[in-house]
Amino acid sequence: MTTVGSLPTPWSADPYLVGERADAELLAHAWDDQGCVLVLDDHLGRSLVGIGTPEAVARRLTQSAAAFAALGPRTLTLERGTWERVPADVREVLVGAHRVSEWDWMWTGAPLRLSGAARTVERFSLGPEADALVRECLDRAHPVASTLPGDPRLTAWWGVRDGTRLLATVGSIDVFPGAPSHLVSLGVDPEHRGEGLAGAVLAAAVEDGLRRVPAVGAPMVHLGLYASNDVARRVYTRLGFTLAHQFMSVRAAEVETG
Repeated sequence: MTTVGSLPTPWSADPYLVGERADAELLAHAWDDQGCVLVLDDHLGRSLVGIGTPEAVARRLTQSAAAFAALGPRTLTLERGTWERVPADVREVLVGAHRVSEWDWMWTGAPLRLSGAARTVERFSLGPEADALVRECLDRAHPVASTLPGDPRLTAWWGVRDGTRLLATVGSIDVFPGAPSHLVSLGVDPEHRGEGLAGAVLAAAVEDGLRRVPAVGAPMVHLGLYASNDVARRVYTRLGFTLAHQFMSVRAAEVETG
């Protein structure tokens, strides 16, 4: 099976492709030094990914639109600023009726930078007791979290406890078997924000994640966030995460976002 590892540099070493799409079968690609467009088949289904400068991605996407569309990708993940550079008739060929969301992808290959007093962080194995603790915390701290206890991709939760309840928590999932850790559902009790709890649970999760040897590439830990979440982005950047991609996802209208 041909994978993203067969791409030329720098694309074969791109942290997003290594961290989240290394299990994908590479069906088609077009690239130059500034941009790379791929059609992949993996745990997300058949999708198209465009990384690089928006101008270069739009150019490659436009030039090969018919060939890419023939492979039937239903989701396009593109650098923000790409889609508006693609002619309207080409957009119609690629995906037809669609909806768009914007998000960022961040990663680190090093322990996080913490300041302030150290906090005791516990790592919870998956199970009914931990699930109940985490669910109760997220109900207070992050009621719209997209990944909840019971998700089969989860590997662990970390939390700061105050007596019988958690004040902060974060989880980790395997995007695919052998993938690096992907952090999800960070939540801090509204009454305890500003106390360094987010950094404490993130640092513990990152420390554990960097001990894992992924199937492809060096140890890393990564996460995604909505583009509008400026507060979280500032926190992640201050702690040492790198903003690797500013993405937009273009989904065929009939595809559910989940």
